[in-house]
Amino acid sequence: MKEFELDSLEQEIDKLLASHQQLKLENCSLQKKISTLNNENVSLLGKKKQAAESVKKLILHLQDELQCQTQQ
Repeated sequence: MKEFELDSLEQEIDKLLASHQQLKLENCSLQKKISTLNNENVSLLGKKKQAAESVKKLILHLQDELQCQTQQ
């Protein structure tokens, strides 16, 4: 191979290695973000369940009150 071809290949390899490193960092960052979002999702699902239970209890309470008022 000619010196020019070797230099060109070396530059291309350097670019690929830099891209690889950047992609590894980006991948790590995205994995952390996924983990954070998954944890947030679990928390929000728990809050949603609690809210649904509270609404259900409130509806049952209101129904009971309405029945008591109609019986009077």
